[in-house]
Amino acid sequence: MMDDANENSLVCTTAWIPEEYAVVGKLVKIKDNDAWSDGWAVRQTWTTKSKEWVEQHQRDYLKQRKASDT
Repeated sequence: MMDDANENSLVCTTAWIPEEYAVVGKLVKIKDNDAWSDGWAVRQTWTTKSKEWVEQHQRDYLKQRKASDT
């Protein structure tokens, strides 16, 4: 889990990031329009998945509604 590096932020998100960056307390830099910022702080880590698995499943959420509608 990562949240905004701004201490006053209530934003929290879950994302797959490369294992070398998934270190609790580490700031993950974000590049936006050729400018880098300390955008996210890693607060918690869980399981690991291979890069291939993540790439194959990165858009699975698009199928969720179709599968869950009754």
